[in-house]
Amino acid sequence: MESEILKQSRLNIRTHYTDPTPLVRLEGIPLLTKGNISAIVGAPKSRKTFFATMLVGAFLNRSLYDFTSETSGKVLWIDTEQSMGHSSRVYRRINMLRGQCEDADQPDLIYLNLRDFSAPRRYELVKEAITTYNPLLVIIDGIADLLESNNDELKANEIQDYLLSATKQLNIHILSVIHSNFGSDKARGHTGSNLVRKCETIMTVIPDKGKDCSVVFFTTRDEQPSKLAFTIDNEGLPCIDDIPTRRAPKLEEVITCMNCSEQLTHGELVARIVDFREKAGSPCGESRAKAILGEMYQQGMIKCKNRRYMRVRGA
Repeated sequence: MESEILKQSRLNIRTHYTDPTPLVRLEGIPLLTKGNISAIVGAPKSRKTFFATMLVGAFLNRSLYDFTSETSGKVLWIDTEQSMGHSSRVYRRINMLRGQCEDADQPDLIYLNLRDFSAPRRYELVKEAITTYNPLLVIIDGIADLLESNNDELKANEIQDYLLSATKQLNIHILSVIHSNFGSDKARGHTGSNLVRKCETIMTVIPDKGKDCSVVFFTTRDEQPSKLAFTIDNEGLPCIDDIPTRRAPKLEEVITCMNCSEQLTHGELVARIVDFREKAGSPCGESRAKAILGEMYQQGMIKCKNRRYMRVRGA
């Protein structure tokens, strides 16, 4: 006997299912839609929060730079790690991006600072706030701070399940800001790795120190927009910048990140390559660094013994 839950979950091919309503588009391509979750991933100080304010500004203002929105509604911003002073700067920044007075209290922007609470209490307050304020777009800046330990897989799964359930039942979008692992573009901890697998859009922010800007790479379920770069202007506001065009270092240059006496694990060598490329002004992610490692191995520049990589003399 088919249960009621199975009946409700069963796809009816004769039913016309509409696509989720976009809240923010880039180049006409949906980035954030109702009923879904997304993530901004990047290393500390990569300007993830600056980029998030651009998305919120576009949503509240209906357009900003190359971002557009057909609808608008209430935004709930939840900050778990910054001081009240830094939080007020974020609020002022959003106001200025909207063309509003920077110290105006906006009825469609609720900003909560939960830094002073324990991780379990933060999690409960996040759930309470979403129910209380009924937002259309939620930003959780520092979602890892809802856990007492990054290694708590059970709690990470619980948080993931809540976010997925809340977005579906309330027909809202939740955007999480997540730190990446050192020397990697992968989201940190169980919460980060779990969430990105469920995201409709992953936005990876990588700083380009040579040009003093940050580059954003997009991973979406369907069509992907082009990467973009942004910098911070004299008023402290994020603004679109030209994509940096830099020569990628040759393999002969990259190999100098290790000497002949070292024996590095795969992860250690990948981190070295990421660090070298960043310092050279041509940053790359972990996946590209792994490809570079493979190229150096194929060229005979490095060898592997007992799962340790060594530089070949003369390379």
